[in-house]
Amino acid sequence: IVAHAAALGITVVPEIELPGHSSAAIAAYPEVGCSGQPCAVETGWGIFDKVYCVSSDQALGLLETVFQEVIRLFPGPWVHIGGDEVVRTAWENCPRCQATIRDRGLSGVIDLEAEFFRHFIAWLASHGRTAIGWTEMFEHHIPQAVPIQWWLHAELAQKALKAGNPLLVSNTEFSYFDYPYTANDYWNQDFMVPLPVEKVYANPGVPEGCEAYLGQILGGEACLWTERAPHELFEERVAGRLEAFSEVWWSFDRRPGWEHFCRRAGL
Repeated sequence: IVAHAAALGITVVPEIELPGHSSAAIAAYPEVGCSGQPCAVETGWGIFDKVYCVSSDQALGLLETVFQEVIRLFPGPWVHIGGDEVVRTAWENCPRCQATIRDRGLSGVIDLEAEFFRHFIAWLASHGRTAIGWTEMFEHHIPQAVPIQWWLHAELAQKALKAGNPLLVSNTEFSYFDYPYTANDYWNQDFMVPLPVEKVYANPGVPEGCEAYLGQILGGEACLWTERAPHELFEERVAGRLEAFSEVWWSFDRRPGWEHFCRRAGL
C-alpha cells in the first residue's frame, strides 16, 4: 500500500489512537488498562470508558513498541496519535493514576492526560516524526509544530490557529462520509445530519473566523467511519462526495461552481 501510494504521489499517514478508543487493544492486552481485567471487544458505535492507563509503564511500553513498528512501515513524516473523545472515568477511579497525580503535583486527570500526550509527541519527535492529533489534543498546551485535525466547533479551530498550530480540516458538517445522503436513508441516526453531494461541494474549507490564517491550513481530510459504512458500502458512500471534496481542496475559492461540477461529474 505504501509503495503504491508513493508511486501516485500519496503519503500514507497511519493513526494509532490513544488514550481513548482503545477497547480492542485493552481486550487483547488487559494489563494496559487501569483495571488489568479482560474486557470484550466493542462491536458497535460508541464512546467507551476503556482507555489506556496513562500511569502504566506497560501501556507506555506497548505503545512505544507499536510506534516503532509503525515508523518502520510508514516512511512519511507524520504519525497520527488520535486524542479525541477520551472518557476519563477509569483514571479517576485508578489508585495508580491517583498516586501519580499526587506524586507529580498535578491538578487532576486532565493534567495526567496532557503529560501522556506530551510524552508521545516528544517520543515521535525524537524518532524524526511529527505527531498529529484531533481537536481535543490542542487543549493540553502541545507544541506549535503539531498539526491539529479539526472536526467540531469553529472556536477551537480559531484557538489552534491563533496559537500557531497547523490545521487539517475535517469538519463534520461537510467531511463525514458515513453520514446519510438524505434524511430518508434507512441507516440514518439522530445525530447524523444528511450530507448530499451538493453540500460537500459547498464546503467553505476555511473554518469560520479563520480567514487570516490561511497559511496554516494544511488542507482537508474526508472521514468514513466504518461502524456505519462497512466495506461493502464504501463505493456507495464516497460516490460523488469524493470528487466534490477533492475539487473543494484542489480549487478552493476558484472552484467553477456546482452546475459546472455536475456536468463534468455526470451527476
